[in-house]
Amino acid sequence: MLEAGADLHTIQILLGHHDLKETARYLHLSQRHLHATPSPLDTLVLKKGRSPQEE
Repeated sequence: MLEAGADLHTIQILLGHHDLKETARYLHLSQRHLHATPSPLDTLVLKKGRSPQEE
């Protein structure tokens, strides 16, 4: 359900759990889903520094 786009709260309700920690025990992401998630480092904007030749 999670990989199909359902949010955690919906899954928690459908499973009848009162605590999200109970629901988290059953959440296992596939490798495909993990590899499709971009790294937060990929969103960083790096400033171009001056090269040693320019000094």
